[in-house]
Amino acid sequence: MLKALRRSRSAGLTTELLGVFHTVPQTIDEIMAEYFEMGGYAAFVWPAYGLAALFMLAMLIASLRAVRHRETLLAALERQGPLRRGRPADQAPPPQTTHPPAQEEGAQ
Repeated sequence: MLKALRRSRSAGLTTELLGVFHTVPQTIDEIMAEYFEMGGYAAFVWPAYGLAALFMLAMLIASLRAVRHRETLLAALERQGPLRRGRPADQAPPPQTTHPPAQEEGAQ
């Protein structure tokens, strides 16, 4: 098991874990500052968050525009009425029956 030695210092508690000293924040200001520093990787983490948020916002705007366009198209199609390829069923011509060709008598 890992042992953590805590020593009291003026800035707060310092923890030794595997020979590395970490300052444990004491006030809310220190906690927030440590959070925003992201362990020293803030220069990489915050721009990545910003790009992800920007991408998600762009996808939301594109989706909403596409929905509006499709709704407009659907409303226009509904105003035109039904489109059919052929005649309606009540106006369809009677089915044609095919008869075998009549053979003439005497012809073989």
